[in-house]
This record gives sequence, C-alpha cells and structure tokens, in this order.
Amino acid sequence: MSAYKPTVAIIGINGAIGVHALNAFLSPTFSSLFTLPIRIVTRDPSKIKANVPAITDDNVKFYSANIATGEGLATAFEGVDVIVNLLGTEVPHTAVIEAAAAAKPKLYIPSEFGTDIPASGPYLNLFKVKTDVVDLARSKGLKTVSIITSAFSEWFLTVPAFAGVNFPEPGQFQYYGDDSVEIDVTSLVDVGNVIASVASKDPDTLPDDIRVASDVVSPRKISDAYTAATGQKLTDVALPLEEIVVPARNIAREGPKSGNDFLVGLRGVLYDHYLVSSHEHNEFVSNGLFEFTSFTEVAKHVLGKN
Repeated sequence: MSAYKPTVAIIGINGAIGVHALNAFLSPTFSSLFTLPIRIVTRDPSKIKANVPAITDDNVKFYSANIATGEGLATAFEGVDVIVNLLGTEVPHTAVIEAAAAAKPKLYIPSEFGTDIPASGPYLNLFKVKTDVVDLARSKGLKTVSIITSAFSEWFLTVPAFAGVNFPEPGQFQYYGDDSVEIDVTSLVDVGNVIASVASKDPDTLPDDIRVASDVVSPRKISDAYTAATGQKLTDVALPLEEIVVPARNIAREGPKSGNDFLVGLRGVLYDHYLVSSHEHNEFVSNGLFEFTSFTEVAKHVLGKN
C-alpha cells in the first residue's frame, strides 16, 4: 500500500458535483487513502451537511473564505497536498488560483469536468472561460490535472432543454440529425469516484488530462432507457442537424453572451458529434476500486425504478 495519504481541500462543494465528490472521499473505498479531515471551503456548510450523512467532526473540517478576494483561502489551503476546484464558470477563479499557487500543493484539479475541449473542433471558443483558468493555473506552476468526463448522464434525463427529453413538451423527445450519433456520458456518482481516485494518486504518475466516460449513448439509446425506466414511450421530434449546428457554431465563433447561448452551443456540441472522448483512463482511475455506471442504470435510479 502506498505511503502517500494526501490532505485534500475542496472548494465549490455546493455545485452539481460536490455531493458526489464528498460521498466518494468519505466512502469506505477511498477514505483510508487520505489524511482526514477533508477540508471544505464554503460559506454555507448546512446544504452539504444535509446531503452527505457521512460527514462528522472527524472526517470533514469547514473553512469560510471569500472566493472573489481570496480572503481566508490561505488558511484553508495551508499544508494541503491536493486542491479540488468544483466552482462553476459563472464565478471568478483568479483569487482561488492565486491562493492555490501560494500554498504550493502537489496537485490542483480545476473545474474542467465535461467536454474534451481540445477535441471540440469548431466549438473550442465556447469553452474559453475554462481554458483560460486552466492556462492560468499552469502558468502559476501548479501541477494541474484536468478531468474530462463528457456530459453528465443525469442531465440527459433531468434537464429537458439540454438533450431534449420531455422537450419541447412533456412526453416529447427533441433531437437533431441522426438518432444513432454517439455521445459520451459519465454519471455524477462516477465523476465523484474519479475525482477521489485521481486525488489519491501520486501526482507524478498523473498526465495533464484524464479522459473517462461511463457509457456511450445515442438519441435512440436515451429514449429506450427512458422507456425501460418509466414504461412511457417518448414521441420523437426529429429536426435537421443544421437547425442546431448553424446557430451553435455562430455562438461558439462569437463567444456566448448568455446562459441560453451556452446551452444552444452545448446542444451543437452534443448532436454534431463532438461530445466524445477516448475513455483512455477508465481503467487507470477505476483500478478495481469501483465500476462505471451504465446509462440504463442511471435512468432506473434517476427516474425512480431501482
């Protein structure tokens, strides 16, 4: 067994990934691989406490800080080996990166989870805010490892305007182009496990980019999984591919001006066959510790039939 048991600080815990990441860190699978307590930087511990019953005074310590100014981050990050950033792109990251660089951790995991940006072709500029913060972290000398997960499985089933399930009306499924186009997905539970696994490893063994995916789906597989989980068949609303590609590529070229612009751009990435990854690090991160979750299993869980 490795003697390396890093001390970890997590910021942005109340976002979409936070619960799943902390559940993984505190699980029997991973908790023994870290020096506890896990440090959580948040101004509101109540939400994460309500959602992660495993939290105790021994395994988690909370720190308050101002992410915009950096006040309080030096204390939270002092002596840590790994900093995990789960903040959304709508908030500034500069002060966090500056504080992380000053703390000199062995590993910095940026809020990169999602599209394989270098492989996103005409949509590259859509993600400029993410690439800018990763470039900044690396320019500060931080060992920065991006975790590329493609789309979150759960969002296909619970965010109608994203992938088209129950959109534009309940019971309908809007998609663009070929219903067999392949789309990589990773469940949020698996994202949490991947983060914990990467954080536990000797940073010298880690590449700059970790590419994983739980499953490969298509519009047809998404619809079939929904029917299998609910017993209800969705009515297809199939639109020509160019109806999403043209506006999405325009938005990417000019840069998104709003949240809706970004959503349109993401639909372009999805149906234009750019939401793909090599999955080359699946075995490296799972390593007998956990198994990736199929989309069918996620649908059964999310839609209420376990």
